[in-house]
Amino acid sequence: IRFLYRHFFLDDELPDIDPSAHIPSPKVAVIPGYAPSRDEVKRFLEGPGKPRDRVLASWVFFTASRRATFSDARWRDIDLDGPNPRWFFVGKGQVVDEVPLHPQLVRELRKYRNWQQQEAARNPAIRAALDHSDTAFVLLTRTGKRVHPNTIGKMIRWRAIRAGIAVKDAEGTR
Repeated sequence: IRFLYRHFFLDDELPDIDPSAHIPSPKVAVIPGYAPSRDEVKRFLEGPGKPRDRVLASWVFFTASRRATFSDARWRDIDLDGPNPRWFFVGKGQVVDEVPLHPQLVRELRKYRNWQQQEAARNPAIRAALDHSDTAFVLLTRTGKRVHPNTIGKMIRWRAIRAGIAVKDAEGTR
């Protein structure tokens, strides 16, 4: 409202009276959100589950990003073997981001890659997906498709619940 009346004030043909001048600005209260304890983080990362669940838990913890970014990640985007392991991805606004990978996450990704290659030996759909760099997603389903971003959110929520950690929806998600 104040912007509108400032515009009126600067334009000679519009009224220059600002009825909002005496209205106080609203105070913004910063309320800290939920922060897990060290024990809760440890239970979340080390809890039981399938290899895909374990790697996703570490990945989400050490490289906070959007669900779609994890869903779209391909093995060609992750450099695990260089002197400085990194993950390259196109983020929001089509900006290319480069994220250094924590050593614990590098270990989890290597273990997961080995497990995924073993699965590919038994599952032709996964093998076919991993054979082409365009379809070699890090997180694959049994049918060789990428895991949908909504499923990633569910996987994280299920893991947190199994670990006995409070799960709270973000504001405006429902």
